[in-house]
Amino acid sequence: MVWGNSGQQALENCATVDEAIAFFRGHQDGGFYRAKILLADRTGASVIIGGKDGKLQVEKAHQCRGFGAGEQALDRLLTKSTEPTVGNGVKILRAALSKGQYATKYFNIFDLKSGDIFLYPSPELDDEVKFNLAAELKKGGHYYDMPKIHEQLTQSPRPLLAIWSALSWTDTNRFQTKKPKVTAHVLRHASECAGW
Repeated sequence: MVWGNSGQQALENCATVDEAIAFFRGHQDGGFYRAKILLADRTGASVIIGGKDGKLQVEKAHQCRGFGAGEQALDRLLTKSTEPTVGNGVKILRAALSKGQYATKYFNIFDLKSGDIFLYPSPELDDEVKFNLAAELKKGGHYYDMPKIHEQLTQSPRPLLAIWSALSWTDTNRFQTKKPKVTAHVLRHASECAGW
């Protein structure tokens, strides 16, 4: 059993797609009955993990791909021989945009080897925001409010709100109480249930 945000825990603890697959095979996450997650690593390997018929479904690959409402357009355009560039990625993602009530709010493209992230906060406009993962991580925990991202990029980083802090069951300092024996007992049973 995974406590808290399993995707975040996988990102914090797994350096490769194979490690992420092992993580999710070793930790149940009931969210997969209604959702999927796509993870990729620096080698270009990727995996889509979800659930089907009560079982974990793992689809590993080494090419560009995606899933969701625009999957058919994405698959059709990816089968054409196009060079993997940010510009071509933007064209493909724009062709796969969802419209209407559940319209695409933003999209992004990742260069897995350089760590560059290209964010498009207004998917139908030429509005690109470029980040580098290593540079952002050096700033510590922070966030950007998507509608105000251009303004906030010129300001000091906004520290994460307490509600967004990762709940780590292995960080016993977060669970210190006036009754340490009770805390230790709860943590011991929580870790047994979670399969640690």
